[in-house]
Amino acid sequence: MATTALQLASVPQAPRGAQLDRFLNLGRQPLWAGHISAHGSLAVIGHPGSGAEEAVQRIAQAENGPSLPILLDARHHGDRAALVGALADRILQGLLGSEAIRRWRAGEPPPADTLASLGSARSTEIARLLTEPESLRVISLAQLLALPPQGVTLAITWAHLLAERPMGRILWELRACVTNDDSNIALMLSTFPATKDLLVGEQAALFGAGEKLEVTDPTTERWRELVRLRGLPVSDEDLLWLLLRTDGQARATAQILELTPSAAPDAKWAARRIWEQESERALARGQDTVSFARAVTPHGAALMRAIAADEKPYRALRPYANAKQIARALGQLAYHGLIYSPRRGLWLLGDPLLRDALTNLDPQTEPGR
Repeated sequence: MATTALQLASVPQAPRGAQLDRFLNLGRQPLWAGHISAHGSLAVIGHPGSGAEEAVQRIAQAENGPSLPILLDARHHGDRAALVGALADRILQGLLGSEAIRRWRAGEPPPADTLASLGSARSTEIARLLTEPESLRVISLAQLLALPPQGVTLAITWAHLLAERPMGRILWELRACVTNDDSNIALMLSTFPATKDLLVGEQAALFGAGEKLEVTDPTTERWRELVRLRGLPVSDEDLLWLLLRTDGQARATAQILELTPSAAPDAKWAARRIWEQESERALARGQDTVSFARAVTPHGAALMRAIAADEKPYRALRPYANAKQIARALGQLAYHGLIYSPRRGLWLLGDPLLRDALTNLDPQTEPGR
């Protein structure tokens, strides 16, 4: 499927990246701990709000031995050339620093001892990359990832986008790198349950080339423990109300709980008050989401409104599309992280804070109806 250029605005003040992963794993080891090695691959799989993406972001920031950590978001790189260019830039910055690169490109190479520490072969390749940008077209991914002598920990979020045609055979190139016994490359990928087969399915490039880790939302008991550990002003009744609104999703629930200390000290319903506040703020993002859904599929807005209103998607769109068309549209929305299906027959929003904005959407203005 083709990617859509439109990107959704980020949620203000939400715990993101490593911050969210730390919030969810307070007082315990993360699920991914022990799965990180200096060689091989790990696919972290979870629905859009599960924290899987944030886990991979934290892995990229964690201490993984001496290897050079690199984090890429596949949504920001539309084809192989763009991704390889971004990777080369991160590697060069990691080896030399951004200031040294800026000076070199301005005609002032770094001190000889800096290059000598990298070895003559690496220095020659680095000089070629900096002085001949067109060399990126011919350098292999293996050559590029071999430049850091300490090895590379490469983390890529939204990794299923690497399976798209403009990316060429980059997943197969990555497989060759992580399965090469002489390489020192660890590959960390995040994706959704609906898209995991594009990476690790039987016909996919990384099948059998590493580990898989399924990330699920915290249980109700774990949320209670987090409230207790953090000393949050949230009663059990308030917490249960919140979990019903967020569908128990890690990202949205953590966002609300993180903000509850800002509520009035004597507030009986701190989580409910913050939910209403953040839900109102999300109204501004509702139109962006609707536009994005429409760009993905003509039935996108209508399907998301139905899901937000707890309607059955097939029943809601039956007058306007057949079952095959609806199934395809649901798959496209799931591919782009707008919705997900925790079990057969049930569809949920990727961001439950948008529920009110989508429920109030005027059906008469929805394309596809």
